[in-house]
Amino acid sequence: MNPVRSATSVIALAGLLNACALPYDLRPQIPGAQPPQVTEPPRQADTSPPTEQRVDHVREAARLLSLAESTPGSPGQTYRLQAVGELILAGRLREAKHHLAMLDAGHSPSFRIRRGLYEAQITLYDGQPRAAMSRLQGLEPLPAVEPDIAATWHWTRAQVLLALGRNLDAARELVERERFLTSNLELAHNRQELWDILESTGTPALRSGRSLTHDPILGGWIDLALISFAYAYRPNLLSEQASAWLQRNPGHPAESIAATLGVLTTASALDTSRVALLLPLTSRFADAANAVYRGFMAVHEANSDPRRPAVVLYDIGDDPAAAPARYLQAVQAGASFVVGPLGLEAAHQVARSGVLSVPTLLLAYVDGNPGPANSVYQFGLSPEDEARQVAERAYLDGHRVAALLYPATPWGERVRGAFTDRWESLGGVVAEGQPYEPAESDHSGAIKGLLNIDDSMRRHAQLENAIKTNLAFEPRRRQDASFVFMAADAQQGRLLHPQISFHRALDLPVYATSSIFSGKPDPIYDADLNGIIFGDMPWMISKDERITVLRATLQDGWPGQHTQLDRLFALGMDAYRIMPQLNHLLNDPLTRVNGASGGITVDRGGRVHRQLIWAKFENGVPRLVEWTHPMQGKQEEVYGMEALPLPGDRAAGRGDGTRSSAAPRLLPAGP
Repeated sequence: MNPVRSATSVIALAGLLNACALPYDLRPQIPGAQPPQVTEPPRQADTSPPTEQRVDHVREAARLLSLAESTPGSPGQTYRLQAVGELILAGRLREAKHHLAMLDAGHSPSFRIRRGLYEAQITLYDGQPRAAMSRLQGLEPLPAVEPDIAATWHWTRAQVLLALGRNLDAARELVERERFLTSNLELAHNRQELWDILESTGTPALRSGRSLTHDPILGGWIDLALISFAYAYRPNLLSEQASAWLQRNPGHPAESIAATLGVLTTASALDTSRVALLLPLTSRFADAANAVYRGFMAVHEANSDPRRPAVVLYDIGDDPAAAPARYLQAVQAGASFVVGPLGLEAAHQVARSGVLSVPTLLLAYVDGNPGPANSVYQFGLSPEDEARQVAERAYLDGHRVAALLYPATPWGERVRGAFTDRWESLGGVVAEGQPYEPAESDHSGAIKGLLNIDDSMRRHAQLENAIKTNLAFEPRRRQDASFVFMAADAQQGRLLHPQISFHRALDLPVYATSSIFSGKPDPIYDADLNGIIFGDMPWMISKDERITVLRATLQDGWPGQHTQLDRLFALGMDAYRIMPQLNHLLNDPLTRVNGASGGITVDRGGRVHRQLIWAKFENGVPRLVEWTHPMQGKQEEVYGMEALPLPGDRAAGRGDGTRSSAAPRLLPAGP
């Protein structure tokens, strides 16, 4: 089957490369280029990091409740309050409320304040930020309390203020919170969360807030955020401005973030003076390779620094086995840093050949460890990573039982497997999984199986046959699943979603990966996608002014914009931007760069991870979701970072670099 015409070709592009040819030639002219040959498109490997030992909050809550039942008096009440904290972490809000109601009122001030903070957090989780604020105000004025209580007080107020859309007030609370933190890890998380808030606020609000701010600490934070916005893709100017900020603000809490922004001038920056870019420009993946090339070079050309890297382009052609020779050629010609090759097979060839000898950013995720983490990095658009983030998003939205609909293809199996593994690790349950044939248009059989409608019809037929009587009948769908994870591209989504609704599941939320969005808003054709929630990169769905300006500046005249190729353009942009910062990001997993492709972090294995933002189709157009769920506030441009720790994630950070929640520990209960 011709993958250009297959229903999964666009999905494969979202994973890495586009197999279909556009009606125009995007390839740079390369002397002596060979005509492209047809090969199977490369696919992404599973990039999930090793699983660490996780806390089972439900089990810990049960242990504490058992102690509470067997321990009389104040100590038993303390165990119960501790159990409430574990239940909140596990998302068991109804049970947490029940046990809060069982607590006596007559305890120490510290106990009462801890209880009140839990009540406010639960109220916020219920989507009632104003009521949560009233509960917090009811605890004022705070007596002289332990530092951890004061710290959690300010953190909870910050989350409530975020939910009310008062970002700068929330940032002010985190500035105050820092006075009560003692561990370096807590300080680092607090500062990263504060930075996330400012990065999500937008330039106009920051400028307005800066003019009203007299606090030099908060003012310094805002100044740094404005610098980050103004010079995000002009690295030389960003470095200079960040360095100047450091000189003006000695000892400021944001020093480490400013150092990250100005890393081009630090000793930790990688040597990117001579960069080799390895792409399959003369292959069937030419369109995808050229999109990466255009994004990479657009940022390079916007970099006016005379010290900017010298970039040499190497075409690896259609044969992945030729990639190691091209890599060696680049190094022998003096390359100090290599970006690429693009494509899983080519990256595997380079990784296995033993030629890796200079710092390298592979544009794919390969199996195993291709080399030392501080010299070999991996960056790509992994559909498996996106599926895992969908699982996290659905869990944070309160869902616990999933139904899965996925194409009967290798891509579908990989996405299904990644979603299921992450979903079950969070404590979620998969009620049903059904494959569908992407080449077909009628998916009623798969959907009936997914929703158990076929079982309902079968039982009706058996009953009629037994009693020899025609019975009035209306099929019923399953009631245990609370949402559907639908792995599909836009074309298949337009067929599947209406059929899901038709089969009595109109009220069932549907989640998807970025493949559901073609890249170009189409209110007519995409009306059938209305209601679907999906994660994507800011470059594709954000209305932030920085994205708008960058598009106008960097993509002028490029015919691939507002297509699936746009994601690869953003990949090229971010690859250029993070080159010198990779070593810093590797050594500080809590640091994140807000890129065009998402919130970028690097784990200790050298793998680059992107955090998505979330949208919902409304009137056929993706709209950023304004979350009413707990402690998230309005999403705005938060680049997908959740304030709520997921079950099993250490609230103060995972420690393995896979994802780092900005939330502090929930308050430990005490006497």
